[in-house]
Amino acid sequence: MSITMKFLMAPDDTSAGLALRTGPGRAFESLFFGHFDPEEAVVEWEYRLAGCGARELVEAGEPRTV
Repeated sequence: MSITMKFLMAPDDTSAGLALRTGPGRAFESLFFGHFDPEEAVVEWEYRLAGCGARELVEAGEPRTV
């Protein structure tokens, strides 16, 4: 299933949780992306941004849903 999502980077889980309810507003820079499978994309982006493999992320309990 392909969908469009808005992504943001938050400094911590509390801030991310607030942005979930209110949207990122001016507090967080955000980007729109579309036409991808979100479950697969989150894992791939997480390990690419972290500079490690998918296995290391899973062992560390990542990615997390906030």
